[in-house]
Amino acid sequence: MVLEANTDHWNKERGPRLEKITYVNDMDPSEALNQVCDSEGEIDIVSEVSPADAQRVIDSDHAHLVTIDAMRIVSGLINRDRDFMDDVRVRKAPNLAVDKARLISDVFQGYAHPVAAMSPPYSGAPTDIEPYPHDPEEAKRRLEEAGWPQDRALVLATTSDVAPVADYLAESFRESLGIEVDLVSVPDEGLAAAQKALVEKKIPQHFDVLAHA
Repeated sequence: MVLEANTDHWNKERGPRLEKITYVNDMDPSEALNQVCDSEGEIDIVSEVSPADAQRVIDSDHAHLVTIDAMRIVSGLINRDRDFMDDVRVRKAPNLAVDKARLISDVFQGYAHPVAAMSPPYSGAPTDIEPYPHDPEEAKRRLEEAGWPQDRALVLATTSDVAPVADYLAESFRESLGIEVDLVSVPDEGLAAAQKALVEKKIPQHFDVLAHA
């Protein structure tokens, strides 16, 4: 897609400052990152750089990292139709089991903030509530109080874009809750159909928690 400047716009003070912008949407993100970081090539800007690649951009002689507070929220979607998941004690247990500060530092390399709602505070979300604290003992107590069977594995589903988050969640649930976790990946080629089925609520979902952006 190509955007060309309107040089006849009445507001000359506002711009334009560029004659033409070309959006390249068919290049693999890793190749685009290579071109920006390793050479002075045809690509000037790469958007949505992953936290795992941030340091590579910082260390590059050809690139500069720009960060913003995005509207992207990564959450654990709880399936209340599964057995035991409708119990509020069970739903609170995974929230208490996760060390969010470590999740942000180790998985997101510091490029994230904990939130207590499905919208960040700067977009109008409540500012007087806090995320659940990290309290593994209380998390395990709530799960046991709800009668979670020892042989019942928690099924954690994930999409490929947040797989590192899901890996961390699975580790946290195993360590803090003392239960087994079955990690299930939704294949990229089936993602659209899976999302449609989830939204329409026509097909029973076979996960307890879905790590989803």
